[in-house]
Amino acid sequence: MKPEAAAKEKAERGEKTAENIRYGQAISESGVGGFTSGSLGSAAQEGVGKQQEQNSADAVQSRKAEGYGGEKDMNREIGA
Repeated sequence: MKPEAAAKEKAERGEKTAENIRYGQAISESGVGGFTSGSLGSAAQEGVGKQQEQNSADAVQSRKAEGYGGEKDMNREIGA
């Protein structure tokens, strides 16, 4: 390789390295510049409260069917 060609290639590589460093510094200082994509939706869960009310009534019925509740339930005056 001729000395002129080698010097030209070295200069091009040096410029590319400097460009990469500037790009990395810009990303480091200011971030990627944009919003996070792909996160859609909300935290609301529809219908959960209604289902919980139904489950509560079912739980009372199932506890009674299993023999719990009333006189057979724990004594709430003991302990706390």
